[in-house]
Amino acid sequence: DDASIGRRLASPYYTDQGMRLMASHCKDPATEASGVATVLLESREHAIKALFSRHFVHGSFEEAHLGVLTVVIFFLTLLAYGCSIPAGLFIPNIMCGACFGRLVGQLIQKLVEPSVHPGVYALMGATGMLAGFSRMTVSLGVIVLEITSDTRLLLPIMLVIMAAKLIGDIFTPSAYDIIIALKNIPILEQPDESRGWQEMAKHPVTLCGTKRRDMEVIHASSGLTSHDAMKMLSNTQHNAWPVLESPMHGRLLGLVTRQRLLANLEGEGT
Repeated sequence: DDASIGRRLASPYYTDQGMRLMASHCKDPATEASGVATVLLESREHAIKALFSRHFVHGSFEEAHLGVLTVVIFFLTLLAYGCSIPAGLFIPNIMCGACFGRLVGQLIQKLVEPSVHPGVYALMGATGMLAGFSRMTVSLGVIVLEITSDTRLLLPIMLVIMAAKLIGDIFTPSAYDIIIALKNIPILEQPDESRGWQEMAKHPVTLCGTKRRDMEVIHASSGLTSHDAMKMLSNTQHNAWPVLESPMHGRLLGLVTRQRLLANLEGEGT
């Protein structure tokens, strides 16, 4: 009847470690649990605990199911976050990374070393996924370490975070930066060092907007006396002067600001 079908679809199963699993279409619901139902039908909290658990019912997470869950959660996260609905990326990325990490851990356990814990690989996968989309480093390491309460995992956690961040920075900005750019949200960018005077000095610079004879410059070969500095400060109103290599070779070496000239003159006066 409908009641028995409902019980089979959503019948919770508790392990000795307090993990709540879902016995959905299992041959023996008393001893088996469905990993797919646990991840998709249970609450996010119980699903993440089940994926991170080192003590789990044998066969509850099959490798094929974990691969399907990784792909499904990844694309559903993209679809949900692209829509105008209140949805986040933090928990879905934890689950997607945990499914992929547990898949790798179970394959290593089956093919290489039976003593490994797939739950640890699930934790590392979730950490790498979070670091890849957010590009957080120290703060993310603290969050993950608080979740595990196991200081022995500090080194692998930091290695995974740094590897994910470095690889991600090679290809694209963080997911949040991409979303800000797509929505055309105004944001104060980091200073572009490539537009500084150090970069300008590597290339020929053409003076525009004023006559060359009207532009006060400083020649590094001849230097600048206190009298000349006072004259430049009193006759001009701008806040910086270019420093050229010599009158004959006008290669730009840098800029001297008004504040720096005033500070030097005050130092000489004292």
